[in-house]
Amino acid sequence: TYISIGLGAGTVITHAGLYQLWYKDYPTQRFTWINDNHGWLQMDKIGHGFSAFSIAHVSTSIYRSTGLNQQHSALYGTLWALGFQTPIEIFDGFSAGWGASSGDLIANTGGALLSGLQHFYLDDAPVLLRWRYGSSPYPAMRPGTLGSNPRERWLKDYNGQSYWLSYHIRKRDDARWPAWLGIAAGYSANGMLGSMENRWTDAGGQVQDYTHVQRYRQWFIGPDIRFSRIRTRSAVLRKVFLLLDVYRLPLPVAELSQGRLRLRPLMF
Repeated sequence: TYISIGLGAGTVITHAGLYQLWYKDYPTQRFTWINDNHGWLQMDKIGHGFSAFSIAHVSTSIYRSTGLNQQHSALYGTLWALGFQTPIEIFDGFSAGWGASSGDLIANTGGALLSGLQHFYLDDAPVLLRWRYGSSPYPAMRPGTLGSNPRERWLKDYNGQSYWLSYHIRKRDDARWPAWLGIAAGYSANGMLGSMENRWTDAGGQVQDYTHVQRYRQWFIGPDIRFSRIRTRSAVLRKVFLLLDVYRLPLPVAELSQGRLRLRPLMF
């Protein structure tokens, strides 16, 4: 009960913060659907899936730590993820600056189920969705859309984000391979100043044309570390390690982008 109350309170507080950050400057409208599946080179759709997965994964693990059985923990964690994400689509639908997206709903459901099905049928989740953020030069060109301060940029600037599908091969009790070591494939995109194109009309009616800035996709592969697979007797460290499951650490990667393959010793 206390876990559910805490998660509910966190959901309300987070939604209040998101409303202030995203919606307060836009008037309301009749509930509207939009098709934005081609926007931001699909970075926002992957972001929706990641968010739902992470909420489901962490909340499931918290429920499990209280002694709740495997299947019920997975069910409650999945429902919490969908309960957190769905109101955001309702906000979007009633906001004149946005609109509800069926693509977002599909991504939310897919991310939550990727966690839920693993936790329901397996003792652990060998597959994770992870996130990384590093600063990019593009918010300086369009701060109103990409963020005018660091707190906004990590959420709004898709150019600085990357998302990773991480697979950890061995179980905790398999001594032939470190349980914390795995492999991850990542995706990101760069050069994006707008959802569909790098040309827009600003608040003063002036056309801003940055079409010379190339929009392109990036693909990565490299080793991955999962701290929650490291054994520790510390309850505090176990909680910290669980939260680190959502974050991709700076590690060596191979990157394929713009028709070139290159090695990056550390990807920040």
